[in-house]
Amino acid sequence: LENGGWLKSSNYIVPRWKTARKAWDKGHMARLFSSLGLFYVSPVCKPELKHLVHLIRCCHGKVTESLTRATILVAPESEWTTLMSRRRKSSIQATYITEQLLLDSICECKINFLAQKAGGETHRLRLAIDSSDG
Repeated sequence: LENGGWLKSSNYIVPRWKTARKAWDKGHMARLFSSLGLFYVSPVCKPELKHLVHLIRCCHGKVTESLTRATILVAPESEWTTLMSRRRKSSIQATYITEQLLLDSICECKINFLAQKAGGETHRLRLAIDSSDG
């Protein structure tokens, strides 16, 4: 009010989101998930499915409603066993991640869940690899 206009919003960005904001401005964010396979997002996710799907698509990720076609499954850790049993006949290897790990990857503008797969710290990061082979 004292300034008589709007303040510059970049001065008030939450520090954790600054990297994501810079990447978005440069167009890097739009390609974050473009080289990955299909994402499946569980309907019981928090934040809601529609919000997570929107974020994935903003980063050029592709989303499917088919469990068997997906290569990355986003769901609460408590649902992973159920999803694995429903995918039993799929020949596609899947990576299971929590909603938080997906959001962290977007905030940091890097795919944390695939980088950590090779590192072996899968349990601590709430990540599971399913190699369903029938």
